[in-house]
Amino acid sequence: MSDQSRNRSKSRIFTSDSDYLVGEKIIIFMTGLPARGKSYIARFLKRYLSWSGYNVKVFNVGNHRREKLGTQQTHKFFDHDDKQNKDIRDQLAMSVLETVIYWLNHEGGHVGIHDATNSTVERRQKLLARIQKEKSIQTLFIESVCTDTAMLEANINLKLESPDYRHLDPKQARSDFEARLRNYEKVYQPLDESEHLPYIKLINVGHQVMTNDIHGYLVSQIVFCLMNYHVYPRRIWLTRHGESQDNVQELLGGDSHLSPLGKIFSEALSDYMFAQKIPELKIYTSTLVRTIETAKPLRTKYKTRQTRILNEIYAGCFEGMTYEQIKKKMPEEFEARQKDKLRYRYPNGGESYLDLVERLKPIIIEIERQRSDVMIISHQAVLRTLSAYFEQVDKELLPFLSIPLHTIICITPTPFGKLEKRIALNLEKYKLWKSSHPSPSVSDVLEADWYVVKDVVEVAYTSSS
Repeated sequence: MSDQSRNRSKSRIFTSDSDYLVGEKIIIFMTGLPARGKSYIARFLKRYLSWSGYNVKVFNVGNHRREKLGTQQTHKFFDHDDKQNKDIRDQLAMSVLETVIYWLNHEGGHVGIHDATNSTVERRQKLLARIQKEKSIQTLFIESVCTDTAMLEANINLKLESPDYRHLDPKQARSDFEARLRNYEKVYQPLDESEHLPYIKLINVGHQVMTNDIHGYLVSQIVFCLMNYHVYPRRIWLTRHGESQDNVQELLGGDSHLSPLGKIFSEALSDYMFAQKIPELKIYTSTLVRTIETAKPLRTKYKTRQTRILNEIYAGCFEGMTYEQIKKKMPEEFEARQKDKLRYRYPNGGESYLDLVERLKPIIIEIERQRSDVMIISHQAVLRTLSAYFEQVDKELLPFLSIPLHTIICITPTPFGKLEKRIALNLEKYKLWKSSHPSPSVSDVLEADWYVVKDVVEVAYTSSS
């Protein structure tokens, strides 16, 4: 055994899942009228908090109703004056709450999201009275208010695609939903300070954020996350730097310049991006030379920002080595990494993928708050970690996501997921094409054959964990 391995305890070799987690258990109660984007907000929170390491699950009362009663309830079922149906709806909400509590107490949950309207003081007091019997569970109410008519119309159209309306013709479905909405509007009571509840109120999905009685680290993180949340259309472009001199030698880390092929990629990247005619593109790179050189041609049109947050995962004393050298000189370390790539931490101040998640939290918030297209030019481990957030993949799969060189990933957020396409650049074809197109027009690039756009893949963000 090498001296380095002998001096490293298991806690130093592997990052613990709990290293960055605060031991809080929270139930989030979504609140508001139907078609206000509550489920969208719940999915967004689940994606961000799950990626951050928390065990999060969304418990949708509407899904529970459909499981118990089917999908044939008309607007009359939601009439508050019908005591029998009102009692059934309350029972369904309380039944889901019991499921959330059990999951938090017995199945390792951290954040349970109770996704329902919870739109009256009476309902909220019933929920709160039950939670007060649990000493270790905090509560947070999140209300979504929508006064923007265009946004509300879009939300209603999405709502009409739900299982409740798939068996109806569009006109009948809309008429029934509008009648359901009127039933809720008659009794709706917005959250206010008189209820003495911790709450976040979102008005028009991020245009305005109001808070009340907010305490604790995790709840504060949720507030910060939602303050940067919006639904403006934009695209997120991800790409690795061009091939570097260290890539050619298969060396870890370092700060080498681009190889000749990497320089060709930087030119091809700029030609492709300029042809997309993006009016405003914010470009972020790491502070390492290979990403800065990759972005150089793009700087003739767009501003670029450099941040250490996007630097490659730090390999500690393995910087400048190949994996074959590590395997021969430090086989115990090599085997430890093979055993658990997610948690393995490189020696002498190196990082693990879980460390990288913590480091990248600010850049995720920066990406989410942008209302125009964003491009990230970074490194394989960093882009794997960012992609895991957008793809909502199991964290154990994070270190194995495919992020090849000389490929552009374009992500378009959608109300319930994302669209992703990958553009693979053939640099040999590009060199030949560029020799005859030294100053290409947009149409020249769009008609070129040196890149291949793969099929668009739609990823739906799930509610369950």
